[in-house]
Amino acid sequence: MHSGSCLCGTVRISVDALLDLPIACHCNICRKMTDHYLVSTYIPLESLASEGTGFVTWFHSSEKVRVAFVLNVELLCFLILLLRLIGRP
Repeated sequence: MHSGSCLCGTVRISVDALLDLPIACHCNICRKMTDHYLVSTYIPLESLASEGTGFVTWFHSSEKVRVAFVLNVELLCFLILLLRLIGRP
């Protein structure tokens, strides 16, 4: 079991699956979102559990990718939470 949260702890996620190898992306979109490059891994969506998703917003960053991020203005919390490839479960 792997778990984590946004910086303020409002949104929590846990993954009950083995993680794939990390993927590093240096595209313009990932560099703009992170101010560096983005490292992520694939997880099956059915293995993901979350709490506090009322603060999660989805954004179509490209034709192939949607980004879920946490935006809690009251607590000054912002965090990129999930990337979802369109067409991949």
